[in-house]
Amino acid sequence: MEVVDPVQFLGRKLANAAVDAVASKIKKAYRERKKAPDLRQARFERVMTLTGHQAGPGRYQGMAVYSIDVLQTADVLVTGGADGTVRIWPLDGSPSRVFLALSGRRSVRSVAFSGDGRLAVGGDDRRIVVTEAVQASAREARIATAFPYRQAIERVVWSADDTRLAALTREGHLVLCTPADGSLNVLVRSWLGEYVSAPCIRFTPDGRAVVRNTYDAVEAVTLAGESEGKVRVPRLRLGGFDFSSGGDAVAVGVEDGTVHVLDWPGGEHRHILRSHDSTPLGAQVPAVAFSVDGTLLATAGYDGTVNIWRPDDGILLGSQPCGAGMIYAMTWIDQRRLAVAAQREGRRWSVNV
Repeated sequence: MEVVDPVQFLGRKLANAAVDAVASKIKKAYRERKKAPDLRQARFERVMTLTGHQAGPGRYQGMAVYSIDVLQTADVLVTGGADGTVRIWPLDGSPSRVFLALSGRRSVRSVAFSGDGRLAVGGDDRRIVVTEAVQASAREARIATAFPYRQAIERVVWSADDTRLAALTREGHLVLCTPADGSLNVLVRSWLGEYVSAPCIRFTPDGRAVVRNTYDAVEAVTLAGESEGKVRVPRLRLGGFDFSSGGDAVAVGVEDGTVHVLDWPGGEHRHILRSHDSTPLGAQVPAVAFSVDGTLLATAGYDGTVNIWRPDDGILLGSQPCGAGMIYAMTWIDQRRLAVAAQREGRRWSVNV
């Protein structure tokens, strides 16, 4: 039987502990430098697959789901698809149903709930449709008003006070609608058109301006149509963007697969998140969304992956392949539940951080 010298044994233990501590620090530093995910911090659990939209009439559309939004007061999701329908999905898992269908199966490009439950719909039929307040038990939409326009509608969004509705058209026009009196004002005209691969539009958190993405900038326009400033990412085509809950930062997806977090309105960089992989159609990031309390940032790209970040320091907490092709849109249901709209269907995820 070999006799172990206690001093040597203790020395080896201390040496091994020191080596392990140094190795742990090196790994942590590498992870933070590379923004590599620590999968122990964020775990995904798929709650529901939103299968129901049919193939659209276009050659490359397939069963694409272009937009998604949640009405928390009624516990329902709505999706807009290439098949020209808006579907309602109860959050309790009950079967979905068609709530609204555009004539001629023209694609629904955007859906957005107001705080009081009205639904705005934009699409290829060149109208902005506003329904009456949606009830979970409603079998079909009751249209309150519609705003015809001469261009297809790519994105719609409500103001925080639910009195106005902004829309971005396919050629880059920015329009402002007031459902109460039926008025429509054009804030921006783009005479030569603008090619934006992932159109996005928001109201600023203070409600004073409407913000849209152009080719290489996120640009704010007041409700009177005057320029309110912009932040730029030169020489790169921009995708989706979102404001932090405090309104002092904006996260912008970019065609090279990165997400830039910048001061708003100054434009100074806080972080560049090395986010999404390239695909045959590029590495664009169409969907960017801060969580309700602003402590998490979700991004989703053409690579079909959802990433969860900590926006304060730019650390990647977790990553999850969606499994439904390119992701077009995304919304937080609450602080820990996320819904995405993708090329072949929608998905709901529970994110545990």
